[in-house]
Amino acid sequence: VAQTSPGDQEASRIEDIVVTAQRRAQNIQDVPIAVTAFTDTQLEIAIVEDTTDLVRVTPSLTGGLNTGTGGAVSYFIRGLGSTEQVATFDVPVATYVDEVYVARQIANNITLLDVDRIEVLRGPQGTLFGRNTTGGAISIITRKPDQDFRGSLEGTYGSFDRYTLRGAISGPVTDQLSAGVTLLKIEDDGYAESLVTGETLNGEDTWGVRGALRFQPNEDWD
Repeated sequence: VAQTSPGDQEASRIEDIVVTAQRRAQNIQDVPIAVTAFTDTQLEIAIVEDTTDLVRVTPSLTGGLNTGTGGAVSYFIRGLGSTEQVATFDVPVATYVDEVYVARQIANNITLLDVDRIEVLRGPQGTLFGRNTTGGAISIITRKPDQDFRGSLEGTYGSFDRYTLRGAISGPVTDQLSAGVTLLKIEDDGYAESLVTGETLNGEDTWGVRGALRFQPNEDWD
């Protein structure tokens, strides 16, 4: 390293990772919190399609689908977590989508669609995130439309007639206004069959749409 020229050192630097773990944009090196951050490219490479898949790629995060439900994930960070799904119980590991609290565990298995990044924060986060997040927080930040035109389309087909379609398009409307729309469709016939009724079980029929308008009158307002 001592013989490396300054130019080589600049070329070998790791790109700055910007997170919002403290409710403001900061370099991850300046955040005094144990954070694991995933960009959209990293999520795609690791085949992270929903929040259940985060346990495969995040240190200190364990868990899986709760018993008998497809929409609830029991997360544990550093041993803190819960399998309770009652409406009066706040889970120790909370989930947030664009800083909006997902109130109950029964709805925290979220299909990821046009996500900008995901931040997994370890340790108590009640000061900044609230709602008794004693174990940690999972913060999902979706991609915002901007003045650059962008579009994507993805489709898959697999066993049991399972197919997925994901599409997103965004771009400028005026010099100050940009807009975007994202679509999702997942359908699966199911891999089990009832010997009594003959119907297929454990299938899936999911769809979603998200729209966004972004108004930026100047550099100080967004």
